[in-house]
Amino acid sequence: MPEKIKITPGGGLRITSKEVSLDFDKFYKTLSSWFLKRHYFFQEKYTKNKEKGGWGREIKLNWEGEREVDEYVKFSINILIDLEKFTEEGNNLRGNLRITVISFLILDWKDQFQSKALKKKLFNIYNKFILKDKINNFYAAKLYDETEELVNYAKSLLHQ
Repeated sequence: MPEKIKITPGGGLRITSKEVSLDFDKFYKTLSSWFLKRHYFFQEKYTKNKEKGGWGREIKLNWEGEREVDEYVKFSINILIDLEKFTEEGNNLRGNLRITVISFLILDWKDQFQSKALKKKLFNIYNKFILKDKINNFYAAKLYDETEELVNYAKSLLHQ
């Protein structure tokens, strides 16, 4: 099984906005296109849209984008979007928005080192000694930069 290394701190990078008003369809299309422009394979893991009694409606989305960096490393960015207590105002939705972005490096994504005990030991040696600096200083740094870019892009869409 490939190894996943979490890049974002704690519970991820978050955007919280109370009483935001936005064209949710446009926001959805524009933000999801960020992944395609950067050659990520994008998929929506789940969507939930339900009535919350007297509290308005709620939309929850879980997106995942993955990109093969090379034969050994893959980037993975997960986004959780939660729009709560929203009401419709023409084409816009008004409510409380929370976006959480969590990033992972996936090592040995082709699962080449996991079949036998000797290969697993080689995998650990390779990661801890040979590839350690490149993992920390190149792959992790690049993925974190892309994650911050995505978060800043989402923020800019909210302030249009």
